[in-house]
Amino acid sequence: MSNAAVHEIWNGEAGRDWAENRADLDHFLGGSMAALLDLLPLAPGARVLEIGSGAGTFSLALARAVGPEGRVLGLDVSEPLLTLARRRGGRPSRSAVSTSRPRRWMPGASMSASRISA
Repeated sequence: MSNAAVHEIWNGEAGRDWAENRADLDHFLGGSMAALLDLLPLAPGARVLEIGSGAGTFSLALARAVGPEGRVLGLDVSEPLLTLARRRGGRPSRSAVSTSRPRRWMPGASMSASRISA
């Protein structure tokens, strides 16, 4: 599947469906996310890159783990999910996940970053 096709899927019905069902999906994936978080060597002040950050659930958990001095950058192709992540994050006052409009990194591919806070 091409990068353009993936971008189209996640900016269409799949992204909207995930955003609409975020609470159920967070519950379903919560145990796996908690187990992964426990395995990561995170410390206060750490800098973290999450690729495929979606609606920001794991990014917010990462931001809490790295504390007010840390930073988390979440990248995703889905504008519907990044919009949700921005809304969920509140105002940037503590650990932050950065946000910008989608930009081209290579022909046929783009990513968006979302600034959210824990």
